[in-house]
Amino acid sequence: MMIPDWIKSVLGENPSSLAEERLAAWVTWLNPISEEMPTGSDISYEDDFETVKSELAKLSGIDVGLIIRLSEQLLKEQAKDLRVGAYYAYAKLRDEGLAGFSDGLELICGLLSSFGNEVWPKKPQQRYTALSWLMGNRTLDVLETLEIDNEDIFKRILSSLVLLQNLCMSWDEGARPGFGAVLEKFEQASLRLKKASASDSSSQSSAVDDLDHAQNRPISSANEANTAGSLPSPVATISSSKMLLDQTRVIAVFLRQQENGYWSACKMIRAVRWGALNSSPPAVDGKTRLKAPRTDVVANLARLEKEENWLDLLEKVEAAFLEGANHYWLDLQYYAWKAQVSLGGVYSSQTTSFLADFSSFLERCDGVAGLMFDDGMAFASDNVLEWIEKQVLKSTQPSSNPQQSSQTMDLIASEENNQYEEAVTMAAASGVEAAMAWLSDHPKLQHGKFLCHKLLMMAKLADAYQKNEWALHLLDRAVNEMQGMPVEVWDKDFAFDLYNLQCSFLQAKAKRKDAQHEKSKIIEKIGDLQNRLVKLDAAKALITLY
Repeated sequence: MMIPDWIKSVLGENPSSLAEERLAAWVTWLNPISEEMPTGSDISYEDDFETVKSELAKLSGIDVGLIIRLSEQLLKEQAKDLRVGAYYAYAKLRDEGLAGFSDGLELICGLLSSFGNEVWPKKPQQRYTALSWLMGNRTLDVLETLEIDNEDIFKRILSSLVLLQNLCMSWDEGARPGFGAVLEKFEQASLRLKKASASDSSSQSSAVDDLDHAQNRPISSANEANTAGSLPSPVATISSSKMLLDQTRVIAVFLRQQENGYWSACKMIRAVRWGALNSSPPAVDGKTRLKAPRTDVVANLARLEKEENWLDLLEKVEAAFLEGANHYWLDLQYYAWKAQVSLGGVYSSQTTSFLADFSSFLERCDGVAGLMFDDGMAFASDNVLEWIEKQVLKSTQPSSNPQQSSQTMDLIASEENNQYEEAVTMAAASGVEAAMAWLSDHPKLQHGKFLCHKLLMMAKLADAYQKNEWALHLLDRAVNEMQGMPVEVWDKDFAFDLYNLQCSFLQAKAKRKDAQHEKSKIIEKIGDLQNRLVKLDAAKALITLY
C-alpha cells in the first residue's frame, strides 16, 4: 500500500510501527475464547449484541457506557467480532473523545492481527459493512465537534488507521472499506498542528523579551488580576453565512447526542435556514439561479427510502438540509416526515408541529413549491407536491384517516408475514440458527416497532423448534423494548398478541416438572400478563383466556 507523503512526514518511514507496539496493551482482550474455538461463536442473535445494536439505533440519548461495558464482555467472553470492535470504538469516541477513538482503533487492529480471517463475522460483506460504518458519517460528525490538538493521540490514531488499512489489504478488493474521509479529516489536522508548532517556535524568542519587559512593569493589584481571570474567554463573532452553518452543524450534532435530542436539532436547523425567509427566491419562467442538490445526495436519499433504512435517511436529510440551497428542496421534508412516521415512538411524537412549521414556511414563501433550480430540477417532485397538498396544507392539525391507517397496517402485516415465512423456509433448509441470524441482521428490523416485531417472530420460530427458554427470553426482550416506547398506544393489537403469546408460553412452562421450583413466580407473572390483556381489550381477553 502506498503511504501518502503527509503521513510519512508525521510518522516516518514505518508509520504503522507505533500502533503495532501498542497492541500488547490489549492482550487480555485478545486472549482466545477457548482452545476449541479461539474466536468464539456467532453472536448475531445474542441478547447483549442486540442490546448494543438497539442502543446505537437511537438518534439521541445513546448510553455509551452500556455499549462500552457490553462490548468488552462480548469480546472477552463470547466472540472476537469486528462489529463489536467498531461499536466499541464509536462509543469510546463519544465518551472519551480522540483518546477513546485511538483505543478502539488499536483494539480492532489487535483483533485482525491476532485472528486474521478467523475473526467474526465470517462473511466479507459483513466485515466491510462494520468497518465502513465506523469510518462513515456518524464518526465524522463526532470528529467535527472535537479539536485535534494533542499530537501524541493524533499520531496514535493515524498509525492505527495505517495499520488497519494494511491488515485489510488481504481482503478482496470489493470488500475493503474506505478510509478516505477519516484520513482527509486528519490530514487537515496535521496541517493545523504544523502551523501551531511553527507559531510556538517563533513566539519563544519574543516570549523572553516579554518577560524582560514584564519585570520592569508595575504589578496590578490582586483584585484586578482576579477580576481579569474570571472574565469569560471571547467567543468568535459569526461574520458569514458559512460560519453560521458550520456552527449550526456542530450544535446539531451535540443536540442529537442528548436524550430525545432529535427534535431539538431538527427544529433548530430549520429555524436557522427558514426563519428569516419571507418570500420565494427570484425566478424567470419558474427557474431560479440556485444550485441544485448534488446528484449523489439525490440518489443516496432515494436509495435509503427504497431500502426503508429510516435512521440513515433521517441523518442524511438533516445533513443535506444544511448544504447549499437545499433548504428550498422540499423533497427533504417529505423524506424526513416519512422516516419519522415509519420509526414511530419519539421520532413521530412531534410530527404535527413539524408539518405546521413547514406549512408556515410555504405560506410565507408563496409559490416556492412550483419553482426549479438552475438545472431545471423541481424544488418539489410530483409525489411531494401531492403530499404537501394532502398532508401539509390541509392536515397541519391532528387528524386521522381510519381507512388509510388500516391500509398501512395491512401492508406492514403482509411484509412481516413474508419475512417470517422466509425465515421458516431458511430454518428448514439451513437450521434454526441460520434463520435467527438472518432475522437478527435484517436491515428493516433494527429499531422501533420493527425491532419488537422481529423479536416476536424470532420467539415464534424458537418455539417451533422446541427452544422454549430461548422463546421466553426473546419475548421478555420484546416486552422490555415495547414498554420503552408508546407501542400500546399506536399498536394495541400487537401488544395484545405479544402479551398473549408470553402468557401461553409461561402456562406451558408452569406445567413442566423442571420448573416447579419457580412455579409461584411464573403464576404471578401470568396473572400480571392477564391483567394487561384485560386492560388492552377486555372482550378479546375474555375469549382468549377463558
